Amino acid sequence: MDPAEESSLQSALELQGAMLGRHEQELSSTRHSVDNLSAQFVGLVERLDRLTLSGFASAPSTACPSPLSSEP
Repeated sequence: MDPAEESSLQSALELQGAMLGRHEQELSSTRHSVDNLSAQFVGLVERLDRLTLSGFASAPSTACPSPLSSEP
């Protein structure tokens, strides 16, 4: 193999290795974010379950009518 081709190939491999390293960091960061969101979701579901069991969800609704409603 020509030394110029070897050098070019070596440079390309180094660039690919660096890119793989960045991708690994991004995937790790994304995984951490997904884990955090999952934990927050579980906490919200547990909180909703407690509210439902306490009867909060069965309380009469005092919501305002929809602004799109034709009723006054």
